[in-house]
Amino acid sequence: MNNLQNVIDTSVLGNVRFLKIDRCNNIVHFPIPSGTCQRWSLNSVPIIDLSGYENLIGLDLFSCKLLKDISMLGKVQNLTIWGCSEIIHFPQPIGKDQSWNLYNLSISDLSNYSTLGSLSISSCYNIVDISMLGAIKHLTVTDCPNIIHFPIPTGKYQEWIFNNCSISNLSGYHGMYMLELICCDKITDLSPLYNINIVSIIDCDFIPQIMGLKGIESLKITGCTGLKYIDHKGHLSVEKY
Repeated sequence: MNNLQNVIDTSVLGNVRFLKIDRCNNIVHFPIPSGTCQRWSLNSVPIIDLSGYENLIGLDLFSCKLLKDISMLGKVQNLTIWGCSEIIHFPQPIGKDQSWNLYNLSISDLSNYSTLGSLSISSCYNIVDISMLGAIKHLTVTDCPNIIHFPIPTGKYQEWIFNNCSISNLSGYHGMYMLELICCDKITDLSPLYNINIVSIIDCDFIPQIMGLKGIESLKITGCTGLKYIDHKGHLSVEKY
């Protein structure tokens, strides 16, 4: 449903497996999910209470400005929350291999998020410590400039992306499958990296040279205007754009 201003009651839709309600601002009565394999999306709607939504397998919340408490959503397998700026009570993941995306939120504490299989955080300015996330397989951190404590990877199949972050020390970053660094201006030295299948650096302009990389199968470089020298010794495959 998209921008239907005359709709005020959607409570009869609890059995719908795939439900999207988009900018229906006059809804007073929302449905309660009745199954466990449902995937719902709510965009810019005046929902207040998500009690009963914890059994959804997937839930997307976009700009739902009246929400303050979503702590009951810890079981949701695939959860995306974007721009719900009034939320003050966040869920704690209680399953394994869950995939959560958190964008433009006031969340500050990720201490219980290490069990997630995939986590993407963007524009979450209250987060300063993500050091506890070292076991996450797929991690993306974008535009979170106040983070000062970063995780150390613990597995060999991990794929991590840092975009416009203040990470500066790559000691301990080895044994991963993929590491991508985008606009990370505090990175000046890649030499601590080793035994990583794919390393990609994009617009990291303060790396003057790349030397001594061991066990890196593929190095992809885009931009990086300050880079003057690359050591091509060994079996390193280098792609420069």
